[in-house]
Amino acid sequence: QWQDFAHLLATRVNAPETYSAIVEKLVTSLGAERVSLLIYNEESKKLLCKAASGLNHDMVSGPRIGEGIAGVVLERGEPLLVRDLREQAWVAERVHGNASSNSFISFPLVSGGKRLGVINLTDRARQQSFVASDLDWLKLFAPYAAAALERIDLHEKAQRFQLLAITDPLTGLLNRRYLEERFAQEIERSKRYQFPLSFVMMAIDRFKSFNDTFGHQAGDEVLRETAHCIRKSLRNFDVAARYGGEEFIVV
Repeated sequence: QWQDFAHLLATRVNAPETYSAIVEKLVTSLGAERVSLLIYNEESKKLLCKAASGLNHDMVSGPRIGEGIAGVVLERGEPLLVRDLREQAWVAERVHGNASSNSFISFPLVSGGKRLGVINLTDRARQQSFVASDLDWLKLFAPYAAAALERIDLHEKAQRFQLLAITDPLTGLLNRRYLEERFAQEIERSKRYQFPLSFVMMAIDRFKSFNDTFGHQAGDEVLRETAHCIRKSLRNFDVAARYGGEEFIVV
């Protein structure tokens, strides 16, 4: 069954599908009534709910590392099993559910010492409590889920690096180098499909004088606001770039 699950995760085409597949597997295999998958964000140091079953995503809080049940579990790297929530009031107060909640598991997802996220499970069918064998199952499950989460993390980082290489850091528009490559492609596409292509170059009037009078920080704000105005006016298939200085291009 683990090979099938690994194949299922490998064939998911995007992060939301992967998150949902992980949650669905937990629901069907452990019979949990409420499941949440919280992913650790390195920048904010918080856990963010990415998929859930039996819960509204908005209901699932995002504790910081070391805070809340999930935050403490992730920091320690050790799972928490509570067979009867009535005997663990401090856990019961923090578990999303209702008064009939009976048992709870919080399980960290870690790969090579890297914190990836936490799985929370509350209640199971027929009022049965979670037991030690459920933790054993999760220990087999966790490496597959962790590998999928790590793959998503690496893919998103690669996309961010790629985006940084083709965008202007000040305005967020495409940069000149990428625009020149893209423009050549658009010309070829225009020829192939016989549709018109428009090229607009614009510059901010008296920008040097403004910079000299009010300073470069104020000038940067003008550039950012101009880029924002251009971006708001684009259609899905239009391309905008900062050509250099105070010059902008729209194709």
